[in-house]
Amino acid sequence: MILQCTENGKPKTENPFAMSANLPGVFAVQCPNPRCRKFMLVEEQDRNNVVVCLLCKTPIRIANPPRKPKTTPPPHR
Repeated sequence: MILQCTENGKPKTENPFAMSANLPGVFAVQCPNPRCRKFMLVEEQDRNNVVVCLLCKTPIRIANPPRKPKTTPPPHR
């Protein structure tokens, strides 16, 4: 979770995965170590590779995103 200040000075909670959607070829991952849980931005070229957490050095396997199930159109009546 990322906290940002809004125009009125009150904190606003933002989803880090939504933040990375604005950058082409970049997405957010979270360290699986329960003592760390740091969010990092990872590039598309790192998919199917192992990267290390910048803070605790835990290896993180970056997998492909889950496939969207194919939907069939509803039958015509």
